[in-house]
Amino acid sequence: MSIGHKLVKVMRDPGILLRKATSPLIERRKAAMDLEQERARSIRFLSEHFGVDAAALHDEYWSSAFASWYQRRYQELGRLVRDKETSSHFDLVTLYMLVRALRPEVVVETGVNYGASSAHILAAMRENGGGTLYSIDLPKPRPPGAPAQDFLVPPEFSSSWRLILGDSRDELPGLLRTLGRIDHFHHDSLHTVQHMSWEYATALEHIRQGGVLSSHDVVVPLSLQNVFEAFCRRHGLPYGVFRNVGIALCRR
Repeated sequence: MSIGHKLVKVMRDPGILLRKATSPLIERRKAAMDLEQERARSIRFLSEHFGVDAAALHDEYWSSAFASWYQRRYQELGRLVRDKETSSHFDLVTLYMLVRALRPEVVVETGVNYGASSAHILAAMRENGGGTLYSIDLPKPRPPGAPAQDFLVPPEFSSSWRLILGDSRDELPGLLRTLGRIDHFHHDSLHTVQHMSWEYATALEHIRQGGVLSSHDVVVPLSLQNVFEAFCRRHGLPYGVFRNVGIALCRR
């Protein structure tokens, strides 16, 4: 990555320096979480609130052709770029199970990078039999030959995906007005207290009753630890946090 590219990233997201400086602490904290316990909690939450067999959805994912394809593609990405900056596989599988359980027709997400979360949402929609994902992400300067923003998304998913390049501050309000009501909003863009709170509040106005607001990076970085939970409590939304993913039920 060129020095100019790195400067652009820092200017757009000043918190990136803090996250990189604290990454060893973050990784130790992640490792300390009991993954089996977290997995059991997420499966129990989804099963109870959506009336599904989430354990079966978990097994479905790991036996799918998509899971095998994604692992190979992710390894290929690792050979091309040093800093992949994608969600952990645990968090992605949680997102997959959520979309399978909710069966949304319209999902909006912010933050794409190489398409990890987009791919898992789309894979779940494909199993559900339909749905459209609208993703907003900043256009990123990439050197020739660098992986594109859809690198982790299978080409056959493209008919269900609308990728919008721009700042969510500019693009999200208009998109939501155009769509009217949505079933699911997933945040994974700029991780600051102000921006996360703004995206949550903006999306909440358009999420249908019975829909879901979910977010990545709700536990780490440490500076963002209470943003998602505080928002849910303030708006009276039942929620669960599983490793680094938050899921709020919009049942108002």
